[in-house]
Amino acid sequence: MSFFDKVTKAVGDVVDRGKAEVGQFVRIQKINGEIGEMEKKIAEFKTQIQTATQQAGEKAVRGSDHWLRAADCRGTGGGGRQEEGDRSHQGRG
Repeated sequence: MSFFDKVTKAVGDVVDRGKAEVGQFVRIQKINGEIGEMEKKIAEFKTQIQTATQQAGEKAVRGSDHWLRAADCRGTGGGGRQEEGDRSHQGRG
């Protein structure tokens, strides 16, 4: 193999390695871009979850307020029964 052939082969090998490294770099950049997009989606999902959780909590509080008011109203209505029991004890005394 002549000197010129050896140099040509060496240069070709370097170029091939350079192409491989550039190809690898491009793939890495593409993957990093995909990861960035996924991270954005994850952040959006976290925001949606937080909003849904907050809304569910507010709805639960409103619902418990409704049930507490309903129980309070029933307690007032039940007070008449309690008063009847108190009167029956008073009549015996």
